[in-house]
Amino acid sequence: MQSKSKRRYILSLSLRITRELLRKKSVIIIGAGVSGLSLASYLQQCGYETRVFEKHLRPGGLCTSWQRKDYTIDGCIHWLWGSGKRSPFYKMWSEVLDINQVEFHNHKIRADIELPGVVNKYGSNVFHFYTNINSFREYLLDLAPEDKKQIDLLIKSAKRLQKFSLPPMLEKPRELFGLSEYFGFMLYTPMLFDYVRMGKQTNYQFAEKFHNPFLKTAWKYIFEGKENIMMALLMQMCIYDSHCGGFPKGGSLAFSRKIEDKSTRLGAQINYGEQVLEMIVDGETVLGVELENGQTHFADYVVSAADWRFTISKLLKDKFTDKFTEQLKSGLYDLFPSALYLALGVKKEYKNRVPITRHILPDPIILPDGDTVSRAESHVYNYDDSFAPPGKSMITVTIYTQKGQYWIDLKNNNPETYHQAKKELKDKLIDALSSKFEDLQENIELTELSTPATYHRYTGNWQGSLQGWLPKSSGSKGFPVKYRIKGLQNFYMCGHWTFPGGGLPVAVKSARDVAQLMCKEDKVSFLEK
Repeated sequence: MQSKSKRRYILSLSLRITRELLRKKSVIIIGAGVSGLSLASYLQQCGYETRVFEKHLRPGGLCTSWQRKDYTIDGCIHWLWGSGKRSPFYKMWSEVLDINQVEFHNHKIRADIELPGVVNKYGSNVFHFYTNINSFREYLLDLAPEDKKQIDLLIKSAKRLQKFSLPPMLEKPRELFGLSEYFGFMLYTPMLFDYVRMGKQTNYQFAEKFHNPFLKTAWKYIFEGKENIMMALLMQMCIYDSHCGGFPKGGSLAFSRKIEDKSTRLGAQINYGEQVLEMIVDGETVLGVELENGQTHFADYVVSAADWRFTISKLLKDKFTDKFTEQLKSGLYDLFPSALYLALGVKKEYKNRVPITRHILPDPIILPDGDTVSRAESHVYNYDDSFAPPGKSMITVTIYTQKGQYWIDLKNNNPETYHQAKKELKDKLIDALSSKFEDLQENIELTELSTPATYHRYTGNWQGSLQGWLPKSSGSKGFPVKYRIKGLQNFYMCGHWTFPGGGLPVAVKSARDVAQLMCKEDKVSFLEK
C-alpha cells in the first residue's frame, strides 16, 4: 500500500514537472512604444506569453501622429533607417511587421539648408543636401571646382562605406558575441582607413580644408551648427543613396500600428490606459508589477521599455542604483534635446517645395526659457496625400531645446503662463515663416504647438528628450545603460536609452537583443523556423 502511494506521488510530481516544463513562460512589458511592441512580437514568435501595459490609449510612444480636423500631424519619423533591403535593419523591421505593406518615399533632397553670411556663385544662400551620392558630387563640383580634391575624398569615402553592412554585427547582442563575431570584425578593417582619414574628424575640421567659402560654411551647418564626427554624415549619405532611409507613407502612428498588429496576431495582450505604479520585488527578484488602479500582475520576467529615469527612480524606487547610475542621473551624459513643435494646417499647396528646409529666422526669437534661437526647421508633407486634404498643406516647424525641464515645470506650476508663452511663440514663429512661405499667414486654418511638457506627458521621457542620450561630438562613449541591472533577477530593459543617439533602430535592435538574451537564459531557440 505504501509502495502504491509512493508511485502515485511520483506520478503526480512528474506530471506537475511536465506541466511546468510545457508551460509557456510569461513576460510583462512596460510600455507599448516601438521597442515594447517589437519585443512582444519577438517573444511571441519564440513561444513566450506577453502582456504589455501602456499608460497611453494607443501604440507607438514617441513614434506617433495625431488628427486635428482634416489634417494629420506627425510627431516622429523623418526617415527610417532600414526601409530598404540593403540595410541590416530591414531584416529586423521585417521580423516585427509586414514591411511589404509599407510604402516608402525617398526624398531627392534630404534638406535645403539656409547659410548665414555667404552665397554661392548663383547668388543663393541655400545649400542642397542631395540624397543621391553622384548627384551630390555633381552639385558640389559645380559650386566649387577648386575643391575637387576634398569633394572626391568625401564621395569616395562614402562609396567605400557602401560595400559594408552598416552598422556591423547586428545579429546578436554584444553579451552573446563569440569568436566568430569578433573575427567577423576583421572584415571591417579596410573601413578603418576611411575612419582615420575622414570619419574621425569633425565637420568643423573638414570645413576648414575647403577653399570655397560657401562650402566651408555648409559643412559647419550640415549638423545645424553643431560639431559632429564626419562618420555620422558618411553613414547618412550611404543610407539615403541606397534608399534605406525612406519615409513611411501614412506617418508614424500607421507604422506603429503595423507592429502592434503583428504582435497581437501572434497572441500578445496589450492593455492601454493602464499605468504601472511600481514593480513588485522580493529581495533581488522581480515578480511582477502593481498598477495605479491597485491591480497586481505577476510573470516570469518583467521588461521595462519605458523611460530609463522613470524605471530606475519610480518603478524601482532607486533601490538598485550604483555610483555610475547616480552620475547618469546627475548629468554625466547630455540628453538628446526635446522640441518645440509647431503644426500648421494651411489652405494652400506648396507642391514644389523641398520637404525639409533649415531656415535662418529673420529675427532671433528669445524663448521663455531664456534661450535665443536664430534657426528653425520646416517640414512640408507635400509627398504624402494622407497629411492634408486636396489643395491644402501640413507644415511643421521644429526648434530643438535642451531646457525641457523648464517647460515641464512651467506647465505644472503656472499653467496660465505656460499657455500664454505657447501663444506668443506660435505668433512669433508664424511671423518668421511668413517671409519663407508665400501667402502663408492668411491661409492658416489650424495651429498647434507641442512643447517638452507635451512629450513628457504622453511618453514619460526624461525632460521630454526625443531620443535618450546625446552622442558626444567625439563619438559614443559606450553603452550607458545595460539590458540588465546587476543583482536584479528576472528583469530587463530595452528601448532608446540603451545606446547613445537612440531612435527607432535602437528601439527595435534592443528589443531583439533582449529577446535573444531571454531565450539564451531559458535555453529556447530564437526565431526558430
